[in-house]
Amino acid sequence: MICAPLSVGNAFQQGVNSGAVKGSGFYKADGTYDASGTKMTLWFLDNTHASVYGYYLSALVSFGMITGLDPSRFGGLDRAAADLAITRDEAKILQGIAKDTLVATGVALR
Repeated sequence: MICAPLSVGNAFQQGVNSGAVKGSGFYKADGTYDASGTKMTLWFLDNTHASVYGYYLSALVSFGMITGLDPSRFGGLDRAAADLAITRDEAKILQGIAKDTLVATGVALR
């Protein structure tokens, strides 16, 4: 079995590679954080810790690793996403990234 940290890192990279999340342009020329744009960011303002989107994606990957269940089964309607103020569409995108990453790392989902 692949370890969860490797898969979570892969999921973060997949999100950036797919263009679904912000992968650059975190700071303005004056050094302040640039919150503009419509893309989700997986990192908190310090660019070291995960944001709510990042932790949600991490939880989805861990869920799939532990249970073997497809994390996209929630369809964006799960309580965790709602409690984190993650929209249904954002949740579905992150669930898809988690699923794709798990499959790519050899996890057989059901």
